[in-house]
Amino acid sequence: MIRTIPAPLPEALPCSTALTPQVRLCHLPMTHCKGNYLSLRFLIPLGEMTSTYALLPYVLTRGSTDYPDLDAIDRAADLLYGAELTPMVGSEGEWQVIGFSASFLADRMAPDGCEILDGVLKLLSSLLLSPRMEGATLLPEFVESEKIKLCDRLRSLKDNPDLYAIKRSEELMCEGEAYARYERGEESEVAKVTPEALTAAWQTLLRTAPLVITYAGDAPASKLIPLLGSYFGKLCATPAPLPPTDVLRKAKGEPRRFTEKLSNGQCQLIIGLRSGSVIGDADHAAFSLLFAMLSSSPTARLFTKVREERSLCYSCNALSDSHKGILLITCGLRRERLAEAEEAILEQLRALASGDFTEEEFSSAKRWLMGRYPILEDSPIALSGWYFSRSPLGVADSPRIEAERIAKVTPADVMRAAGRLSLDTVYTLLDRSRPRKEVSDESDDEN
Repeated sequence: MIRTIPAPLPEALPCSTALTPQVRLCHLPMTHCKGNYLSLRFLIPLGEMTSTYALLPYVLTRGSTDYPDLDAIDRAADLLYGAELTPMVGSEGEWQVIGFSASFLADRMAPDGCEILDGVLKLLSSLLLSPRMEGATLLPEFVESEKIKLCDRLRSLKDNPDLYAIKRSEELMCEGEAYARYERGEESEVAKVTPEALTAAWQTLLRTAPLVITYAGDAPASKLIPLLGSYFGKLCATPAPLPPTDVLRKAKGEPRRFTEKLSNGQCQLIIGLRSGSVIGDADHAAFSLLFAMLSSSPTARLFTKVREERSLCYSCNALSDSHKGILLITCGLRRERLAEAEEAILEQLRALASGDFTEEEFSSAKRWLMGRYPILEDSPIALSGWYFSRSPLGVADSPRIEAERIAKVTPADVMRAAGRLSLDTVYTLLDRSRPRKEVSDESDDEN
């Protein structure tokens, strides 16, 4: 069954203020921290333009009319007590997220009364709104330089078997879905981007893409909102529809199996499941605790049962996308251990679904998870990420509220969450024995 998540941007968020209907501020007062954190994140549907947009933040941070090159940007940042600016490219469900972030000292900490926040906003707005141009296009020198760097980064994925296997398993598992698009682009597409095409994408972004601004720091709303409005209040004047993320609650039919051969030096096994749970579900806390018992807590079963007790692999972890409802279990191992490791992993899932776990195992994972949430409130970056990932869905519960939900989860709730997991795809990455990469159904693969 496919469930669609409502598209942004919601009206009712306790920490959210509308600068315009499609430019919203997520304001997180943090007066106990010496540093502030601010991010500008645009939301774009994953699709044919993903590779172009993945390039854009890197080109924009090369220079502007006020700060023409990296040296000028660095000097401006130094005058702001070492402010750090970073281009951002990521995703939330089936939305690509691009923009910038800045970490900087709180104004109250500046000994000379420097208005650091205003200086950071001036720098960011210059890079975003007034980039270096040659005639009517973004500076070709910057575009070509950043294309080469991005293509190099994408090509280097094949040198990292863990990341490459995750990318390929998601593409194969979600074939035909927008989620299959890699948010950081494809090398062949990036290589074809022209300065004219990138300029058009930049103009479209400013005109149509919803923008979420997150700020964690000590500036009061009375100061922050007028400042942000003056710099960014005219963006997204003609918003384009933002399609919702499609969530497949249960895998369709029998599990699909794929094998790819690549010169990587280590075998990788990825087990892809539809979790049946996304952020905003009434019982999503149960899935969070299930995930802790499976992978993230100190007593996680993938580590203790599969890796340590049975020595089946070098590493065994899990990743979850709680916008899309996907759970990936990743395993680095020797080829001859593939079948045994897969069965051992599935055995742990069956055990959790049947309640074959101890009270101490359950309580230990719960204590660990509940203890993690309050820690987020001491990190401006982590807290901003928490609220941003939930803001497009209209969910603004604090980490402490989520911890309270975890406290109420019972063993039966965890069993139900595990029972909703459905096996979708099994992907194997083998060390290549031939000079040419092959992708095939595993039933046709050579042993």
